[in-house]
Amino acid sequence: MVTTRPTGYDERFPADRFEHLQLQQLPAGEAAAFAQQITDKRFTDDDEMRIKVAARMRDAARDPVTIRLMETPLQVTIMSFIVEKFPTLPPDRFTLFDMYYRTMFDREVAKDIPIARFLSQHRTQIDRLHEHVGLILQAASETADGAEATISPHDLHDIALHRLLDRGFTRADAETHAGALVEAATHRLVLLGPRDNGVGFDIRTLQELMAARAIAEGDDAVVMSRLRLIAHHPHWRNTWLLAGGELLLRSERFEKRILDLLKQVDSDPHRLNARYPAAPALAADILDDNLATKRPRFERGLIERLLSVLDRPPVVDMPRLATTLLRIASTDTYRRLVYDRISSAASAGAARRAASALVLEEMAMEVPSHDARLTSMLNAYSALAIPETEVQAIGAWQGMPIRSIQGADGTESHFRVLGHVTLFYDPDAQTVSLPAYLEELVEPVGLSDKDLQVLRSGLATLSDSRFCLSGPPPGTAIPVVLHSGPTEPLVQALQNEDVAASLDLALSALPSTHWTIEAMLGATLKPSQNRQPVGPTLLLAIAEDHTSDNYYAD
Repeated sequence: MVTTRPTGYDERFPADRFEHLQLQQLPAGEAAAFAQQITDKRFTDDDEMRIKVAARMRDAARDPVTIRLMETPLQVTIMSFIVEKFPTLPPDRFTLFDMYYRTMFDREVAKDIPIARFLSQHRTQIDRLHEHVGLILQAASETADGAEATISPHDLHDIALHRLLDRGFTRADAETHAGALVEAATHRLVLLGPRDNGVGFDIRTLQELMAARAIAEGDDAVVMSRLRLIAHHPHWRNTWLLAGGELLLRSERFEKRILDLLKQVDSDPHRLNARYPAAPALAADILDDNLATKRPRFERGLIERLLSVLDRPPVVDMPRLATTLLRIASTDTYRRLVYDRISSAASAGAARRAASALVLEEMAMEVPSHDARLTSMLNAYSALAIPETEVQAIGAWQGMPIRSIQGADGTESHFRVLGHVTLFYDPDAQTVSLPAYLEELVEPVGLSDKDLQVLRSGLATLSDSRFCLSGPPPGTAIPVVLHSGPTEPLVQALQNEDVAASLDLALSALPSTHWTIEAMLGATLKPSQNRQPVGPTLLLAIAEDHTSDNYYAD
């Protein structure tokens, strides 16, 4: 069994070999009932507190904003701690988890224990210790063998010691206080707990929160450069969102800075620029995290970035983006904007029609068969007026993660709500090798023989991938099979600027009806690039940014 978070996930296991189960969010009623159970257990001897906390949790379950923070048992539990002290709950995940950390800290400071005074006097140092460790562990857990990253007690003590020495403490005082800092972090606040031969965060989101706080520390330009560095990588997505939450809480100026970042983040030539964008998914995650609540201009800007997913072939995680679009389209404010943008794809080329059709299908899958919203989806789908050959390409692409299209009697797939599509495969049709076609496409661009060989070696990973052309020239490209071997050579090939620029230019020359060729390449390339570790680069950048005060010095 393999588990993963949905946020930032774009590396699906083949569905013909793995059964996929989607863990649903807690429905509002069950979240409220769970909150009541927690409250009853925690306050068995305090009727007044039990009544107060239960009432506040019921209010939260009725609020359309905070109920979206009650979708997991962990978040409901954390909220129950927070409402003991605060009558109003935060609207976003960053504030929720940050308030949880601060609430746990305040509870320890308020206790009549010897270390309480130390906690109060050294709060900043303890905060920074957690942030430093969170950043190190988040980077270490980026690789498979470090998924449950820990730090040794000795290293934890050394981090605390160097932090104090950098702040001007004498060696003797630093040694004394470092031990107390470690004890405070591991025995009082207990966010860092024992694991194997070291210590680590018991709750992954708290590790990500602390890493996010470390990333968000610094000048605006420096902080935004860090966010850009990790923007494409699923492992860092929650950290990215939590850092964004802190920045937006800090100042309204970060609304524009984040929107500007989303406009720039897909301009990396090594990633073929905006062909396989990260911005739509980032915008969807920010919206889903309630970070645009009561920020109408920021919200509209994010929705525009999210809708830009319709401008490219459907390679990114369409089901999850469709879920966010459905929620937005279910409001009076943005319903017309969403459906007008989808319908406008009718005259915008085959790639946009395909993206719009697949988004509509995924949206339709989210609602009951009697839901009135289906009427808007069906109308938008009809307005697309997709030609039959394009329907075949969309159906083939949609079925590609499940099985190859093969056999004289054909293979069947369908638009489960919007209509039925029968896929055909003509055994007499000539199939085309994807890497050979791409190589032929690039040759006229004028690459040197050496660079062409680099590209040829990279494309060899797709050697078994094929498509066929249907209809009059230039025809519609219909995928037959998508298979890839080790993808590292392709990723490395695109580190060559000339190779990347030439491939990008060649793809731009493709007819609109050949969008599946670009999509097949992207389905292999994008997950591989997103798996490239960025933690070491981030740690180095932060260390260099803090050279003046040795904040993250070894």
